[in-house]
Amino acid sequence: MRVLVIEDNDRLSELLAEGLSRRGFSCDTAGSLSCAADFLAVTRYDGIMLDLGLPDGDGVDWLKSLPSDHAPVLVLTARSTIGERVTGLDAGADDYMVKPADPDEIAARLRAMMRRPGARGVTALEVGVLRFDPATREAQYRDIPLRLGRRESGLLESLMR
Repeated sequence: MRVLVIEDNDRLSELLAEGLSRRGFSCDTAGSLSCAADFLAVTRYDGIMLDLGLPDGDGVDWLKSLPSDHAPVLVLTARSTIGERVTGLDAGADDYMVKPADPDEIAARLRAMMRRPGARGVTALEVGVLRFDPATREAQYRDIPLRLGRRESGLLESLMR
């Protein structure tokens, strides 16, 4: 599963990407909304993790401007009041977490978002007779299910992208 991490704190961004990579995700990081726009113009993501306080704009406004077919968005921010959470979710976030957050929970919420029926941005990968669904982590060869561990499925996904 490919995730775009939008976070202006370089160290936190690095830690998030490393933690998600260890849990089978492939990550790109953007430190600003303009950098995120550049990534989104050339890459299709299965999920987006978004901090709301960014140097070149507010994440809530950015959420409202996303096209309807965008990948699911998990907000990870320091904004913690109920009103701020409701605003983020109403603006288009699919889930909302307050920092600090546990890496296992972040990964679980991303997987859950991507499993939801109609999750935007999630597409099965196909190369010849090999098929891999990043949302369910299921692989098939000539329609025969393959049993893959976490590392194997992460490697297969990386190679197929």
